[in-house]
Amino acid sequence: MTVLLRMLKILGVAVIAIPVCLVCLVMLYWFVVFPIRYEFGWNGQGASHKANEAMQQGNGQEAIYWSKKTLAFSILGRGADDDHSTWERLIAQAYELDGQYEMAINWYKISGYSLPEGRIYYKMDRSQESFEAYCRYANSLLEQSADRFKPGHGRERMLTSIRDDITMDNAEMWLTAFVDYKDFMQFMETEYEKLGKPEKYEKALKLFRLVATEIGDMYDLNPNTSDWAKENREKHDKMREQIREKRKRRAGPTATEPTASRSSSS
Repeated sequence: MTVLLRMLKILGVAVIAIPVCLVCLVMLYWFVVFPIRYEFGWNGQGASHKANEAMQQGNGQEAIYWSKKTLAFSILGRGADDDHSTWERLIAQAYELDGQYEMAINWYKISGYSLPEGRIYYKMDRSQESFEAYCRYANSLLEQSADRFKPGHGRERMLTSIRDDITMDNAEMWLTAFVDYKDFMQFMETEYEKLGKPEKYEKALKLFRLVATEIGDMYDLNPNTSDWAKENREKHDKMREQIREKRKRRAGPTATEPTASRSSSS
């Protein structure tokens, strides 16, 4: 009888202790182990965080390393999105950031994502191809959304999105070929003149000029904008200035296009 009572007591303690231990182990993982693995890039989420962080800091070599690690984790099913094309595109962007444009083109093809021809060709000094790619981009918008460029049809939003696509007013800003829209327009007008102002590019140039006239390089905030949006705006403005200064240093004091320098990490 005594032995049976002891066994029942042990069983009672075990019934309480085992769930408590399991809860403790789960908490240990989520509050200690996972943050450490994340911080040091030892899982998919951590590696992708480090890759994106490197992209936002303009560090091409680090971005290449961590984006490839992220893809490896994804393939192994270890904590990264299993859509491999997402990470293949990130690798392409990392190579582009590092100035390895042929590698970037290969990885864009592997990923299945569209090649950003305009900016890639510009960075590779293939000016005419870049110009033509930007014109194709403008013409496709005119074909798909012509009505939206009319006053009162979301025109300002559409024009702003074109400016932001070109200057890349987002976390991927280090990839832009043109930090400022005015530099983009200078490039487009110069190439247009060189080609003898062909009529087939006229509509595209008119659209880009409309963006320059009505939107330009002003990034105004609505007075009712949220605190988060304001912080994001400040972050992007700071990043833009860092890119501008870095490219000025790379281009040298005699450069005529300091913010559109076609150097590594353009």
